[in-house]
Amino acid sequence: MEINYSGTQILLDLAASHKITQFVFASTSSVYGQTDKLPFIETDSCAQPLSPYAATKRAAEMLAHVYYNIHGLNITILRLFNVYGPRGRPDMMPFKLMRACIDSSCIVDVFDDGEIKRDWTYIDDVIDAFINALKQQYGYEIINIGCGNPVTLSIFIKHIENLSGKHISKRSMKSHKTEPSITYCDNSKARKLLNFTPKTSVREGLEKTWNWFRQEYNTDDDDDLH
Repeated sequence: MEINYSGTQILLDLAASHKITQFVFASTSSVYGQTDKLPFIETDSCAQPLSPYAATKRAAEMLAHVYYNIHGLNITILRLFNVYGPRGRPDMMPFKLMRACIDSSCIVDVFDDGEIKRDWTYIDDVIDAFINALKQQYGYEIINIGCGNPVTLSIFIKHIENLSGKHISKRSMKSHKTEPSITYCDNSKARKLLNFTPKTSVREGLEKTWNWFRQEYNTDDDDDLH
């Protein structure tokens, strides 16, 4: 709440007081929660978030609309789908899996026998969307930013094992209550308004990420992580 909601409110105040012409807010596909309506489209209801993170992001989206209404602040909200790539957070799944490739003591929890699906979106494509969003003023718009091609966790893991030539130690777990079974982006609005075209497939993005990971942690195929 302090960061996602109150922090956003402080930034919106500053933007309004300094007459900022364009405000781009990084939201999340998590606001859609668990739904059988696929793919996720911006007009879907986001009234049943599964986690505090999702709830506070949705609350910040609504607060942003207040600032658009009162102050006329141009606001573009980008709902990001499972962003990954070099310099990503080490507690996220891609890096957990890559660490497990080079550290045999690591065991990765796999939800729902690997059938959970995520719409992984490479960081370079996301950056392109932000740059284009800063150039456009639509008043108040919510736009999905995602690849539009969900893959199962088991396939995602297999890609990384093939890249590394290593076997990842896994432990089957029941999915956490905060985790939807799928994220699936309808990016047609982004294509229309932001000229958004995802250029990087999951296979290509993971290869780029793996190459960065090995260089960053000074590993080779025969070394464990030090």
